[in-house]
Amino acid sequence: MWRNLASNLLSLLVLVLVVAAGAIAWAKHQYSATGPSTVASCVQVAPGASLNAISQQLADQGVVSSAYIFRAGADYSGKARGLKFGSYLMPAGATMEQVVATITAGGPSTCGTEVTVRIGVRENSVILRDMDPATGEYAELMKYDPASTPAPEAITSAAGKPDARLRIAIAEGVTSWQITEGLKAATFMSGEIARVPAEGSLAPDTYEVKKDADRQALLTEMGTRQAAILQAAWDSRAEGCPMPAPKRR
Repeated sequence: MWRNLASNLLSLLVLVLVVAAGAIAWAKHQYSATGPSTVASCVQVAPGASLNAISQQLADQGVVSSAYIFRAGADYSGKARGLKFGSYLMPAGATMEQVVATITAGGPSTCGTEVTVRIGVRENSVILRDMDPATGEYAELMKYDPASTPAPEAITSAAGKPDARLRIAIAEGVTSWQITEGLKAATFMSGEIARVPAEGSLAPDTYEVKKDADRQALLTEMGTRQAAILQAAWDSRAEGCPMPAPKRR
């Protein structure tokens, strides 16, 4: 009798282990399988948000199929405590593994509210846009000229959000003086500008910045990027080019 009972218990234990192994294998497959969302989604991770809250939020948005598997996978990968606040655009069908990697890597927000200061040759403008996660396209909500009107409350409030995407867009042909003056219109930045940089020393481009980023530090970055562009052009010059080498900063 006892031998039969022991044999039955052993068989039951083996069955439980087989079922558990199958469940773990299934969960691992779900974690790396294509997600349920058929459209891109904007996932917002609030400062101080817990993994439990984000897991349920993702499940409610239809980004992941199971909040429990998502939490377990994040914990197993050692990334459960690495959440970075911000707004992240998740492509359609993103796997749980991809979602975890994105929201723990951090970096500039890739969706949601965007405030851009455009510094142009003829005029400057500040533009508020928001992304439609279904299309991945930004729609302009508001635009104003900082030289003629004070900043609307809607833009000031949007720029103050911790996950807002803040950008400085410099047009081709803009002078160094125009750039330094235009940066003063970026109310989400801080710091004084020591002097107007030499003409031609700043690279026209679009720069992602964080709230309260230093204006002088951004000018330094522009100068470094322009110096790299000039050096690359010099290195690829035609043989016998009479132009002098660019000065190193």
